[in-house]
Amino acid sequence: MSDTVKLKKYGRARWVWCDLALLLIVLYYGATAGVRIWWGKYAQADLQTEVQAVSAAGQSLDFKSLAPPATPDGRNAAVLYIQALKDPFFAEPARAPASKPATRPAKVRESDKTPCELAAEFAADPAKRKAGAKAVRAILQKGAAAAALCRQARGRPDVVWPADLPGQPSGGDMPSVRGLAGLSNLLCLFALDAGDSARQADAAGYLLDALHLSDAISQVPTFRNLMIACSADEVLFKTVRQISPALATSAGRAEFETFIRKLADTRDIQNDFQRACMGDRCLINDLVGQMRVRFLDKSGDPMSSDSLSVWFLINPAWDLDQARVIRNANNLVTASCQESYPAALTIDPVRKPEKAGVLGLRTFTHFMSLLTQSSHETMLGMHFSRVAHRRLTACALAWRLFAIDKGKPAENLDELVKGKYLGELPRDPFSLQPNPLRLAFKSHKGIIYSVYSDGKDDGGDSGDLSIFPDGRP
Repeated sequence: MSDTVKLKKYGRARWVWCDLALLLIVLYYGATAGVRIWWGKYAQADLQTEVQAVSAAGQSLDFKSLAPPATPDGRNAAVLYIQALKDPFFAEPARAPASKPATRPAKVRESDKTPCELAAEFAADPAKRKAGAKAVRAILQKGAAAAALCRQARGRPDVVWPADLPGQPSGGDMPSVRGLAGLSNLLCLFALDAGDSARQADAAGYLLDALHLSDAISQVPTFRNLMIACSADEVLFKTVRQISPALATSAGRAEFETFIRKLADTRDIQNDFQRACMGDRCLINDLVGQMRVRFLDKSGDPMSSDSLSVWFLINPAWDLDQARVIRNANNLVTASCQESYPAALTIDPVRKPEKAGVLGLRTFTHFMSLLTQSSHETMLGMHFSRVAHRRLTACALAWRLFAIDKGKPAENLDELVKGKYLGELPRDPFSLQPNPLRLAFKSHKGIIYSVYSDGKDDGGDSGDLSIFPDGRP
């Protein structure tokens, strides 16, 4: 075979391989583009499905839809609470910075503690309150003006906080967690001082003030405010536990009956929790949108090669992850409407920890949902604990009023309903079945309890939420 023929065969074979390689490249990029188009449409459809589910429920992903209407200052209790928090009682003293970084937190001397810190300590410790009676009187004298403003706030029908949130009225930031907690502690200290002095009517009045403050904090539909309100409620419950055993007369009966009625009716805080879940969903969706703009359009030029490549590769994954974020939030909103903790968990079940390898992969594919996903189990548990504590506290005070009137404690909780101390027997929010709160006796003293999160009836032992109306045996 001549060299010319060999050269022609080699040339034809080379072009065949080139054509085959070109065909493979075209098929590869065509398949990639087809998969990308399908993936993008699938991700868009998934995201639109979740957004439409919110709209179908008559809700919105815009925080403005949850913002309360504007109200005149003369009707707004929040104005008085903010004014109370500007009182010198809540001023933070300037403490000199440490000259060296401390290896452990320095112990604050008693003389360096703020009135708010002292109020919290005296409210929590009866023995310290009794030993420091002079200091307690000084704190109450300093905080009298703030407490008087809280009493006025209880008479105002509306609560609109000037929170720095989308759609909220402008005019300032939401008061700090420290300030609101200090105001709650101050009111509870006033109630305890009145209870220690056998001024039952005054004690009931301050308890009502503290309850109104807690309810007012819940009006901003965010988890931040929900946690502050739960903390304020916890201080209030501990205060009632100290006051309840000392009730001995019918003084302040009208105030205590009002307090019991407000505690037993938990519909408002259930509505507030649902609004907090909806508000958190709006804020998370807004955060995801801001992250999308900053991440996908970081080059500033939407037609640059960098932006196009990022859009081509990541945009569908971003849409799918945003759909997961909204889906998780939708589940929590639905769970917040349930009457019990077990029923809520059937809608928004506890998520099992991911395996290390799976979690490593999902760090990229589930970046936003992992970053913004709050602990739903914790929020649900916090809310239903708050409901249970309110109902337990209402039953405990009704029990004490029954004992004062009848000269002996009730043998069962049904007697409280028959005697019209309670409108109805409160349901246990941690029981799957619609069972009421339970009553047991330990050392001849009654204990009212809820089965708590494990759902097991431990007879009021450490595994249950409980309260001793007559004090611990």
